[in-house]
Amino acid sequence: MNRIDRLTGTILLLQNHRGLSAAAIARHWEISERSVYRDLAALGEAGVPIHFCEERQGYVLMADYHLPPIQFTDQEAAALSVGGVVARNMADESLKAPLRSALTKMRSVLPAASLDYLKGLEASVGVWKTAAAAPGHAHRFMPVQDAVLRRRCIDLCYDTGGQGRLRRRTVEPLGLLFYAEHWHLIAYCRWRRDFRDFRLDRVRELEVLEGGFDGHVDFNIDDFLASVIADCELTPVTLTLPRTAVDRFQRELFGTPTQQTDLPDGRCRLSILAHAEDWLVDWLLSFGPELRVEAPQSLRRKLGESARQIAEQHLGKPLT
Repeated sequence: MNRIDRLTGTILLLQNHRGLSAAAIARHWEISERSVYRDLAALGEAGVPIHFCEERQGYVLMADYHLPPIQFTDQEAAALSVGGVVARNMADESLKAPLRSALTKMRSVLPAASLDYLKGLEASVGVWKTAAAAPGHAHRFMPVQDAVLRRRCIDLCYDTGGQGRLRRRTVEPLGLLFYAEHWHLIAYCRWRRDFRDFRLDRVRELEVLEGGFDGHVDFNIDDFLASVIADCELTPVTLTLPRTAVDRFQRELFGTPTQQTDLPDGRCRLSILAHAEDWLVDWLLSFGPELRVEAPQSLRRKLGESARQIAEQHLGKPLT
């Protein structure tokens, strides 16, 4: 990055923070604090109103100062455009409208050559959407995200386990997490008096309440996820499967470390720590007869029993 881009980026940093120390700016750009002081002096000489705020112990911009309209490079515009393609297919309807608006604003400041570049890019990039949102339940993300940031309680009607068992509860929303091809709300449930994980596509009704909530000020979504994994009772599982199936296996097995050993016959032996053995049975069956569980015996028995029931159902007679 050249110095002009860094100076412009420093202004953007200060616009988006209420006070940054020279050390914080240096860490962001991976430069020395002495270089930061030189940059701040250069910006001051150019008329950018930056001053040190004792109360915030950092450098701030005057509140009424704004950069002129931002110009995007082709690479920056392409990155945002591709991100938009991905987000349109992973987000619900509540996110799509503001996303379209933001991308339209970006395109409005691009020169004609850059617009032609983006049209070619968008024609050559696609995302296969693997799961459609449930009808009538596709406007959840933005209201929930807003409630998380504003610390507003949510009253929701939730389909527990996706089995039609509806329960109404009030929760304190703390974060959003995308895994297993769905968005999940992590919240403190006042009914259960504990943290809970709610799949957004299973929320049937949702109302953001006027009342806010206190507490959970140190909540961090990554720390929460790590603690959940650490608290789970894990079962060691060893299995073998064709090397061609390893990529799918590792991609779909959320949050579980995998040890892999390549075998001479073109198969792989995988050792994992499983969180829920019952769920694992149904998922492992989807790999077909090429997957073989070596241990534990309890999982082998459950797989065998499930496979037997499936076979009897389709053959129309008991297996002997």
